[in-house]
Amino acid sequence: MAAAIATISISASAGQRSAPPTIPDPGLGFAQANTQVALESAIAKQLASLEKQRQAVQTQFVTKTVSSPHPPRPELFIPSLVSLNHSDCPLLESSKVEELVSSAGQKQSLDPALLKAVIRQESGFKPCAVSSKGAQGLMQLMPSTARELHVSDPFDPVQNVHAGAAYLRQLLNRYQGDLRLALAGYNAGPARADHGIDANLPTETQNYVATILAELGVGEDEPSATQEDLAPPLRDDVTDPLKPKF
Repeated sequence: MAAAIATISISASAGQRSAPPTIPDPGLGFAQANTQVALESAIAKQLASLEKQRQAVQTQFVTKTVSSPHPPRPELFIPSLVSLNHSDCPLLESSKVEELVSSAGQKQSLDPALLKAVIRQESGFKPCAVSSKGAQGLMQLMPSTARELHVSDPFDPVQNVHAGAAYLRQLLNRYQGDLRLALAGYNAGPARADHGIDANLPTETQNYVATILAELGVGEDEPSATQEDLAPPLRDDVTDPLKPKF
């Protein structure tokens, strides 16, 4: 436990270091240089805010485990966001995307095209993507969801996509195969999707669902889009979608 606390202390100290001053590219014009400085300053502030959130969650977890006779599980420690380089990483190779959505889709009896459409909307195929709310990786798993799905590294494409597919399968089962509700639940949370598809959903979520359905060729005028429109029912050998084995 002392080692865990020391690790957090070191991480927190690292997160508090001030970033070096931005030196504009000499090849840029004056207006472009000012724009570059302003953009990088805004990104630095966002990263600082995310790092504070990460440290707060980390501290809460350690506080809860101090009195526990069992040592904290290493996979529950959230990696530093400073190393994510503003979510500015290369897109995952298309061949790797196809391989991942194919394997995860087969395991959860989901159409690979559905998983690919979700990844496109969630992260734009960037494995290092982090949202303003703390969602992480290709399929933008929240830390609590990642823990529930036994994900040790949310930025690992294999773990993230398989876990995201398992979560989407769970939502499809929850809504008796209604794809619209499952997608709404994935984006806005089951608590909102439980009330059905209506104007009360955030505009972002309505656009999210509409965009994915359009990519899949499912018309908005159809009364209900179900998983059977895109993939067969869950296979008998997939007994627990919340515990994917990577």
